[in-house]
Amino acid sequence: MTVLLEGNLEHISLFNLLQFVKMEQKTCGMTISIPEISQQCQMFFFQGAIRYAEVNQLRGPDAMYRIIGWWQMGTFTIRVANDAELPEANIKQPIESILLESARRIDETGGLRQKLPSITATVSFTEDAIVAVKAVDDPEHPDWIPEFLRQLPRSFSVARFFEACPLDDWTACKNLEYLLKTNALTENAVDATSGQSSAVEAYTMIVMEYVGYAEAHRIVAKSCEQTNFDQTTEAHGFMHLLNLVDAIAEFLAVTLDDDQISDATRRLRAKTTSLI
Repeated sequence: MTVLLEGNLEHISLFNLLQFVKMEQKTCGMTISIPEISQQCQMFFFQGAIRYAEVNQLRGPDAMYRIIGWWQMGTFTIRVANDAELPEANIKQPIESILLESARRIDETGGLRQKLPSITATVSFTEDAIVAVKAVDDPEHPDWIPEFLRQLPRSFSVARFFEACPLDDWTACKNLEYLLKTNALTENAVDATSGQSSAVEAYTMIVMEYVGYAEAHRIVAKSCEQTNFDQTTEAHGFMHLLNLVDAIAEFLAVTLDDDQISDATRRLRAKTTSLI
């Protein structure tokens, strides 16, 4: 595999990457990954023109709208692709029209994005919603709880919502907005004054998908205490972070099954690698 360019979206925007591919008329594939939340998207280009895109359950232009609208972070790799490697085209529009439509959608979902500014933002079911979800066998249960939501944990990221949602990007965003307005979901505010290290915040975000928002904070805090992990500094070595991950996994073992523990540990270690 010949790599043309790789890096982090913190240092170069997706818009500039798309412009680079177009101007250089590259036939290539682009992968963006966020390993700590187990997310990846794919795009392919033929002589600079967008040809194929996929993310979550979306394909084609709709996948591009989600990628452009929500993927402001992650590591990217642009690699040379020969004709045989190119998948069957699912996009016919020029990138300019996709960018314009993406901008319109971003503008029209401004209210949602103020509450949930990125795919790593988190939400939790409210108590009313939990009661409704548990009453799924009751014919009186409200119709505003979509079926796929009943499979989600008590707390989850926007990325996890999109991954589970079978709807197109626009409808998924409007559904998420509606669930917030009807108090089925509530956003988990980030305490800017907490002084927690980025590692602690990142680990907590992963753990909450398995045990809920409040319990995740308790488990990570206890794990920090057990391993003498200073939550107020960023100066942590790799082994120190792994020790914290192991402590978190021990706490999770009390309530999770083996498959869940394995999945959570894998994601926590992936995040550790990205923090170094």
